[in-house]
Amino acid sequence: MLGIHTQTRPVIIQALWQYVKTHKLQDPHEREFINCDKYLHQIFETQRMKFSEIPQRLHALLMPPEPIIINHVIR
Repeated sequence: MLGIHTQTRPVIIQALWQYVKTHKLQDPHEREFINCDKYLHQIFETQRMKFSEIPQRLHALLMPPEPIIINHVIR
């Protein structure tokens, strides 16, 4: 949806905000709320949420990246 595979939490939140603005999902009357489209609903399992809830909701969805393994022989 966002085109992000591995990234930091702040970058993901910024990308979500851009997605919300691009798709005009911010509630025009209660601007702190996001009206979820089908994609956000599928991810967050809600029709509507406060933008301030995103970091907490993301916590359960994000995984630490795979460790980087460097094979090197010390001589």
